[in-house]
Amino acid sequence: MGSNELRVRVPATTANLGPGFDAFGMALTVYNTFTVRPAAAGMAITLAGEGAGELPCGGDNLFVQAFVRAYAACGVEPPAIHLHMHNCIPLARGLGSSASAAVGGLVAANHLLAGALDDDGLLRLACEIEGHPDNVAAALLGGLIVCAADAGAAPTYARIPVSQDLRAVVCVPEQHLPTALARKVVPQEVALGDAVFNIGHAALLLTGIMQADPALIRAGMDDRLHQPYRAEIFPAMRPIMAAALSAGACGSALSGAGSSILALTFARPEPVAAAMLAAAQAHGAPARTLILSCAEAGAMVEALE
Repeated sequence: MGSNELRVRVPATTANLGPGFDAFGMALTVYNTFTVRPAAAGMAITLAGEGAGELPCGGDNLFVQAFVRAYAACGVEPPAIHLHMHNCIPLARGLGSSASAAVGGLVAANHLLAGALDDDGLLRLACEIEGHPDNVAAALLGGLIVCAADAGAAPTYARIPVSQDLRAVVCVPEQHLPTALARKVVPQEVALGDAVFNIGHAALLLTGIMQADPALIRAGMDDRLHQPYRAEIFPAMRPIMAAALSAGACGSALSGAGSSILALTFARPEPVAAAMLAAAQAHGAPARTLILSCAEAGAMVEALE
């Protein structure tokens, strides 16, 4: 029975980092933990932490859906399990809570399937579940991941080296932005000038991160594809970002679809966090802050005895 008991730990993620819309994802050092044990029948789920009392505890739970999907991909009937979820990733705040569940379910199933799926296979299934690769790639693989998705194929991805001195300050407002709404306000077609702007800034941002160059990061983190439109439904976004920059951050951006705001800094992160928190409160968006690093390891599985 011991080999069938396992614990999976999956990091939070921040996507886009400004100009890398649906292409950049970075794992962060806050985690959801999923403990799986054999059960007599069905899928029994208990929950603690973020999302307790909100997330579903039946077959529509995202971890369970991903777990079942991995077994289906291998042509095997899934076993009955008891799942305990201990969530530390804020829910519906643009920090990859759904990606963590999807990746957790796939990785747990793959462990019980003796590694039948490789990373590309897991990533392909995760993208099918999530709809885009940025969060799930970083959650699965860790680090800063750049993805290019092609329909019907596993995404092509590359890992970008990140300095251990880089800190991610995250302002997490009490208000959440539903992902569906945050995506709805982004136009399906963009001006050529805006596309060119984002291409250049994305390249500057990656170069700045690889070279640990604060000036390039600051220049590169601007965006014209999604943030201007999301600022219309979250007015506190720009003041919080401006406060982070004024306090010494290299750059700042909406984390994923929001509502969390990400700031990157090589300097002391505490003044940046304090400035972001004050700006959030001043603009009617009470919040908390997290001081994190890039999580070099992605999803990790441990067999329990």
